Amino acid sequence: MSHISKLCSVNKVRISFENYANFVVVGHQKVHKFSQMLYIDHLLVSTGLCRAICRPLLFSAHMTTITQIKKMLESGQIAPSDEDIVDQGVLTSSSGASIPYTLHRGWDIAKCYSCDEHWGKFNLDLFEFIDKQNYTPNQLDVVLAQIQIDDRHWKWFKKACLLKDETYEWFFIMAEGKPQGACLIYHPKKSVINTDDIFYVEFLAVAPWNRTNPMAPRYFNGVGTLLIKSAITYVKDSLAYRFGFSLHALPRASGYYKKIGMERFSAEDKDTLEYFEMPESAAADYLEAP
Repeated sequence: MSHISKLCSVNKVRISFENYANFVVVGHQKVHKFSQMLYIDHLLVSTGLCRAICRPLLFSAHMTTITQIKKMLESGQIAPSDEDIVDQGVLTSSSGASIPYTLHRGWDIAKCYSCDEHWGKFNLDLFEFIDKQNYTPNQLDVVLAQIQIDDRHWKWFKKACLLKDETYEWFFIMAEGKPQGACLIYHPKKSVINTDDIFYVEFLAVAPWNRTNPMAPRYFNGVGTLLIKSAITYVKDSLAYRFGFSLHALPRASGYYKKIGMERFSAEDKDTLEYFEMPESAAADYLEAP
């Protein structure tokens, strides 16, 4: 029985769609596509289990809609937890200031919601800024080629609702009251190099202000590296898997993954996403690198 099933008594929701046999894959889980629609529009959960939200299922007891949950998040009734801090340190900002950060490991819907809110607002401001610059078409092409916005459509709140069981681990870097980066890994994943168990990076993103952009210098460097190294350390120490991990890279990120020692396996590509895996020796070297 899954962690969520242990927490909640689940009953199917009646739906009136004609075709009930269609499924979509969300992460590594098979989710009924109409259930996914119900999740987006009509998710109901027990008030006492707001931090144990799962896919569009109807629970007994006091009911809370997804809209109410968002209001609770906006008001601070559901707040990001500090009980999941596993490390801390200092990041250097673009101005040279030393800013303390905390590393968190664990599912936290409030942190995911904060990613959507803070990162979404920055991206809107960024597009408004670009629009006001009156760039020529050639200049605009250059600017758009420099900014990394391939993941702007990701909704972390929805990911938190859909991807929560013992096969997933969440990591967050928090500083100045905001999420600076987030990473979700899945395990175990079979290596294509030698079939050992490794982990798979499902989603990895840093805050848009920590990327190259025309509004201001990149605020923090190295947030993504911190997240990956944290995942490697956790999996090695807690799950006893060998060093190594895999992922499907967004088009603009492929160069970075090659640079850090990951190998490409085109047979595992998914549409436009290239598949990379980091060999054991390269992962150990990466972990030790400054």
